[in-house]
Amino acid sequence: MIIRKSFFSGAAVILFGASKIFLFSSSEVTGVISQDAVWTHEGSPYIVKGNILVAAGASLLIEPGVEVKFDGKYYFKVDGKLTAVGTENERIVFTSNRINPSPGDWEWIELGETVDIGSIIQYCFVEYAHIGIRWADIFSPIVIQAIKSNSFFLNKEIAIRLAGENQEVIDNFIFGSVLGIKVINLGHIKNNRIENCSDSGICVLSDAEISSNTIVNNAIGITIVDGQPVIEGNNIYNNSQYDLKILDSDDIAVSRNYWEATEEYSVKEKIYDFEDDYAKGRVNITGFASEPYENTRPGMPGPPFLAGAEAGINGLELSYSWEEADDDIQVLEYDVSLSTDGKNYGFVETVEQNSFTLSAENEGSYRLKVSARDSLGSGPFSGVSLKTQVMISTSSVALSPEESFILVDESGSRIEISSGTVSGPTSLIVRTPGEIPEGLYNPGMKGTSVAKEISFPDASSLLKEILIVVTYRDSDLQGVNEQELRLCYYNPLTRDWVAVNNSETDTSRNCISARVNQAALFRVMEYAPPSSQIEELSNYPNPFEGGLETTKIRYLLAEVSGVKIAIYDLTGSLVWKKTLNSGEPGTGAYPAVNEVEWDGKNGSGQLADMGSYICVVESAGSEARTKIGVK
Repeated sequence: MIIRKSFFSGAAVILFGASKIFLFSSSEVTGVISQDAVWTHEGSPYIVKGNILVAAGASLLIEPGVEVKFDGKYYFKVDGKLTAVGTENERIVFTSNRINPSPGDWEWIELGETVDIGSIIQYCFVEYAHIGIRWADIFSPIVIQAIKSNSFFLNKEIAIRLAGENQEVIDNFIFGSVLGIKVINLGHIKNNRIENCSDSGICVLSDAEISSNTIVNNAIGITIVDGQPVIEGNNIYNNSQYDLKILDSDDIAVSRNYWEATEEYSVKEKIYDFEDDYAKGRVNITGFASEPYENTRPGMPGPPFLAGAEAGINGLELSYSWEEADDDIQVLEYDVSLSTDGKNYGFVETVEQNSFTLSAENEGSYRLKVSARDSLGSGPFSGVSLKTQVMISTSSVALSPEESFILVDESGSRIEISSGTVSGPTSLIVRTPGEIPEGLYNPGMKGTSVAKEISFPDASSLLKEILIVVTYRDSDLQGVNEQELRLCYYNPLTRDWVAVNNSETDTSRNCISARVNQAALFRVMEYAPPSSQIEELSNYPNPFEGGLETTKIRYLLAEVSGVKIAIYDLTGSLVWKKTLNSGEPGTGAYPAVNEVEWDGKNGSGQLADMGSYICVVESAGSEARTKIGVK
């Protein structure tokens, strides 16, 4: 098991003149846990850099409030014992490490075939996985309550998958996946709330027990593929296609469920069975409730997403804002708590708006936590804690290879640096440049005034990529299309701007992010895609001295394709040509800038005469021309 930790006890806010910068500590983890281990609140967040295995015979305890962030498509498998028990006010979070997360960013939590039956996952948030939790095909003579009182948000394929016998899923909230729960064997699904699944809230292939659940706002409430499940005492309604769908040929009886409709014929209109396909079995309703059951889990608001933390310009006034994961759930109020020792939280204030301003009077540690209460008065349900150690400094930030942290300046822009990024002690300087060079070659680009200069004066190169997130205001985008924004860096050798290919723009939060492997001057720019296959053909320098220097022929391509470049004299005679096959350098699609050099010599290696030449570039049936001067 590899764990890399920052030596910082928390994070820091550094002042560069009028700027403030936040630093957050973290731990990087990967590999096999072969001995008993504890992931502590102080070591959080834990950044997963590879697959994790809790080996048979070993145990892992995860403390309340810990965040586990997966930095790629990695899984977390448990063959030993896992104790991940948070509290209602301080939940454990399993999530993506991407700045703009999406479902499927990481793989899953897997309870393997040799998992200790004492394992438990309780009061946790599990989000943005491919599958939230996979439970292997194991038999236990007793009911195992390993998955209890958790919240699953926006997992791509399945929130919970059960394959064994006597596995119980109880008191969970599931929102936004293809399947909420898939149960293959004799599982027990009790008292859960399942919403907004694009296929089925529950997909069952066995004689499972499904009782006291609320299954609403899915495409299909319950799909029965096989078996004779017991479906009793649930609230099943308002699912867009069917409340219940049977794919098996055997009849099935369901009893005492609430369907919202008060007449049996109306209930059957939302059931897919023999009446729709004669190859299917019939669903026999043996009584239904006229009122919804109140013993099912109420709608839980999603974890408040702390969208940004900005340091105000007056002293240490820190402004925080957050957004709800589910717009359909009405949040009544938020409880705001504060810790000054990193462990113990004290209640500060209850607010109705999704923002809060904190005045930090002195240096020290300030950790803010937001908990939400829904419109039914349920809660508080814990949100994500924002961990911030505040300190004042007028010097640059010292950085060592062991440190891993996030820097956020007063505009909300930030840089994430993991341990091992630099080879030795150095310093990091972030500044807003007074002047921004326009550049000599900016194909399809329009610049904005938003720029950040990042430098490591004592480091020759970076060993790992760093994440840059630059914020902007609407007023910064005059005459610029926000949908075509890219983060670009300035190349001082060629004196032009180069787009970072992995740029991602989040227009809802007015920010643009990218992972880069160099320090540079970065700028937010519009970089519109070509409207034809070949655009912005030019060369530099022009004219150039053949034999003493080369000219760089540059162009954009709308799509990856083979390229032919030919240079003719003014009589139409061929002087030089080059053919590039698709996929080779010089055939890349927008936003890549393709570049091919010509040294001023003909196909026989002789220098071309001084004068003007015609450069013709062909690709995918398109052609573009430009003039080249040789002096």
